[in-house]
Amino acid sequence: MRQFYKHIYADKVLKQFYTSCELCGKKKYAEKIPVLCRNPYMLYAFEHGQVKDPRQTLYNHKKAHSVQHLVRFFNHCQQCGKWVCDECYEAKGDIDGCRDCVERFSK
Repeated sequence: MRQFYKHIYADKVLKQFYTSCELCGKKKYAEKIPVLCRNPYMLYAFEHGQVKDPRQTLYNHKKAHSVQHLVRFFNHCQQCGKWVCDECYEAKGDIDGCRDCVERFSK
């Protein structure tokens, strides 16, 4: 889960946390960014943990919940380390991984 945490981003327009498949780019959205943390000037600071007040804790808490929600829809390829959606993840016999790695190692 720690590896997945750094793949969660804040959409500044929709005010939601999201991640995307590293192969097809399909986005999956999770929880809304807390109202107290939506200031566009402060959002960058919240993303990088630079704010030292309760709003940073609130932001981190919501991001952690988003990780728990989103990790159910993505798989970690053991071959290349990419996080891919269920559609881009394949399990063929002895080889489990992203579509690219399965094609490369099954030849």
